[in-house]
Amino acid sequence: MDALRPSVMMSQLPFPYPKEGEFTRFREARMHLDCLERWEDRVHFSRACYDLAQVGTRGITRLRLMEGGDWLIHPYFCRRQKTFFVVMQLADWPIHRRYPWGTWPEELIHDTWQDFEGEAGVTLKRVIAEVLHRAPDLKALEEIQREVARRFVVDGCYQVARDLRNDERYPFLTALSEDEQHILDEYLALRLARGRAHSVELLLVSWMRFSATIGSTRCIPEEFAEYLYRRDALEEAVQELPSPLAKKLETVLSEADEQYRSATIDDGGRTFNKSGLVDADWWWRRRPTSGPLSDMIDKRLRHQEAPEEQE
Repeated sequence: MDALRPSVMMSQLPFPYPKEGEFTRFREARMHLDCLERWEDRVHFSRACYDLAQVGTRGITRLRLMEGGDWLIHPYFCRRQKTFFVVMQLADWPIHRRYPWGTWPEELIHDTWQDFEGEAGVTLKRVIAEVLHRAPDLKALEEIQREVARRFVVDGCYQVARDLRNDERYPFLTALSEDEQHILDEYLALRLARGRAHSVELLLVSWMRFSATIGSTRCIPEEFAEYLYRRDALEEAVQELPSPLAKKLETVLSEADEQYRSATIDDGGRTFNKSGLVDADWWWRRRPTSGPLSDMIDKRLRHQEAPEEQE
């Protein structure tokens, strides 16, 4: 093999075929780019690799930073090297290039493969130019990453809300009219604009589950506080949603609240040091009467108050 000729090591690609598949013999092969140009199954094989690169080997959709008609870019963390990379995958060529994140776009600009005179080099040069147009420096790349991550969170929030509306375990949500669903979608958009990433549907279901299991839950006090913050958010929703929908929400919420009351006692806010806050809502002033969480709270309070007793 000529070391000076650019080549692709197939074992470094997301291999798309099972052990007994039609391209098994290429699994450990090394193929030069000029040979790939003449390979009649190149596009078919490359497209399969490309599709697999989009979902990853575990079937989880990758967080794609950028994509064109025949290429995509995604982030990758190499555990062995403890380094973040930007990975570029071509659709019609089995080319999988990694560039260190921290020095972007230096290695991309100086990628010698784009100097290859064949069709692969021409394609790679074009793709590199398109990528650099979108992310000419590290600041631009990081901005793209933030926007993609934000969109990933936003899409996930709406998907969770839709899934819960179709969950027969929660008849209040499955009974929502189209108009009410639209109102909740608009309210989720408002919450996201405020930097809050949970829908009313998720907040309500999580509070219902917690209230029903507070006597047996093994969550830690910090997680307990997170549920109480979610109850705060539900109270805010009751105040801000239109009256008919807010009334329905309040009815379901009151049932969960009653379960919470029956499994807790008033401790004056001692658990979370809210006893001095006159406006602390009643759920912050209660704690479980028994169970693993109650035991953990007792242990933590004894530890926190021991120095005061000694003084």
